[in-house]
Amino acid sequence: MYQKRKYSRMRQDYLFRKTREKRDSAELDKRNKIYNALASGKSIPTELRKEAYDLAKSAELDDVISSETVQSHIDDEYKDAGIIGYDPKIYITTSRDPSPRLKSFAKALVNFFPGADKENRGKTVNSDLVEQCRRSGYTDLVIVHETRGVPDSMIISHLPFGPTAYFALSNVVTYRDLQDDLRRAGAPEDEVRRARSVGGANPHLIFHNFNTVLGQRLKTVLRYMFPPAKVTSRRVVTFANESDHIVLRQHLYTRGKEDEVALKELGLRFDLRPYRIQQGTYDQREAPDEWALRPFMNKAKHGL
Repeated sequence: MYQKRKYSRMRQDYLFRKTREKRDSAELDKRNKIYNALASGKSIPTELRKEAYDLAKSAELDDVISSETVQSHIDDEYKDAGIIGYDPKIYITTSRDPSPRLKSFAKALVNFFPGADKENRGKTVNSDLVEQCRRSGYTDLVIVHETRGVPDSMIISHLPFGPTAYFALSNVVTYRDLQDDLRRAGAPEDEVRRARSVGGANPHLIFHNFNTVLGQRLKTVLRYMFPPAKVTSRRVVTFANESDHIVLRQHLYTRGKEDEVALKELGLRFDLRPYRIQQGTYDQREAPDEWALRPFMNKAKHGL
């Protein structure tokens, strides 16, 4: 009960700061327009003349107002991420009655994300699932779904406030799949074993072609699911945006003579297609969408 009251207070405080964000951002924009007009010797815009005096009382126009920024709610969502001693703790589960293929994929994700745990979903409803993760101190909830035994969807919900990112999943290759492919190709047995031997090491991360605002948002969601990598780590995970599909690959690199770098692919690779970002957690169905893919309505393309 105490944990629920504590989270409720944290949630109310977060929503209050988030509500003020829009108001403060609009006020800052008006102040910047007035400041720029006065600095350039132009008259104050007509629509702001009635508010100019009140805005001048709230801030000194002699200051460099354009350098001020309004704190974003994103700063609250990931306020502890990236600091020393912060290690992501990920709860991985599946949809109800998972097939052996989906169970294998969820197990592979545990080896892929350092600090991840896999639990059977059972008959647990969404609200109880999220509350259980909060009580246990998990930072992210990952749920994978399937269609006719083929993994086809992944949901990543950041705790305790969100966001929740929805991805379509395709081209899934697990560790076992890669090992079978290597054996059929006649690869040495030590290379077959290496396909999953360093899966739990903290990897170095590479993000390619995440240039837009949406791309940076998704980059934030993905990057803070991994703890900082050690200098000695030889595992590399790459997220590459190709035509709005996030292609995930992981490799093991070694240095040879004359600093030559050789890459050998590790198991578990898949593609992600983002189609929705929800501002709240997974159990908050009433939370508004921050972004949603609607190709039949969008007049212009807004990719990653």
